[in-house]
Amino acid sequence: MQNLTIDIRELIAFCDEEDSARRHAKAAKEIVGDELALPLLVRYFRERRREAEVLQPCTTGNKRGPRLSGWLHVKSPAPGTLYQVQVKTWSRLSVRGRHLELGATPAQVARFKMQRWERYWDEGQFTDNELNQVLTPMDAPMAGVPAEPLACLWDAVHPTGGLEAFFSVECVGSFFQKVNVFSMLTFLRSKNVPSIQVEVPDDCDGLQWLAGEIPGWKLSEKL
Repeated sequence: MQNLTIDIRELIAFCDEEDSARRHAKAAKEIVGDELALPLLVRYFRERRREAEVLQPCTTGNKRGPRLSGWLHVKSPAPGTLYQVQVKTWSRLSVRGRHLELGATPAQVARFKMQRWERYWDEGQFTDNELNQVLTPMDAPMAGVPAEPLACLWDAVHPTGGLEAFFSVECVGSFFQKVNVFSMLTFLRSKNVPSIQVEVPDDCDGLQWLAGEIPGWKLSEKL
C-alpha cells in the first residue's frame, strides 16, 4: 500500500472547473472512479473510528450478471457491514455533469445538491441503469455479516440539500429496503484542511498519472 496526498482544491478544480482538463476527461473519470473512490470511503469511515477495508471482486457469483466496483467491509461495530459499492463519476467533465463553484454559498450548495439528486433518483430507484445495478444482491465474500448497497458518487447530492456526505434513502421494488449514498465532492468540500492522505494500492497506475497532472499530489510509501 502507498499513501496518496491529495490537494483537495486542486482535485475539485481539475474535475469541475478547468477547461484544460477536458482533454483528459475520460481518463480522469475512470481514475477517480476505479482507484480513488473506494480509498476515500475508507478514509471517511476511519475518520469516524470505524476500521474499513476494500475487498474484490463484487459479483453475483454467476458467469453473467452485474459486476460492481467492489466490496467495502466496515468492521465495527461487530460483526460490521458489507457494502456492495457501485461508483459513478459524473463531473462537469462528463456529458451529464454540472459545475459547483468552490466559493458557492451554503444556500447555493444546498440547491445544487437537490437539483442534482433529482437527476439520479426517481420513484425509489436510480435513473441510470448502470448505477441501479447496485440494488442487485451480490455474492458476499463472507458469511454472517449483513450486506447493504452503497452508491458512491462524485457529484454533490442530497435529497433535502443536507450537509451529510453519507446518507440513505428508501428503495421501491428492490431486494433492499434502502440504499446508502456517498458523495465524494461533499466529503472533500467539508474539509477545513488543504490536503488529506488516503491509502491506495501499489498498482495504482492511474493515480500515478493523475498525480503528475494535478499540483500538490504526492505518492509515498506507507511507513
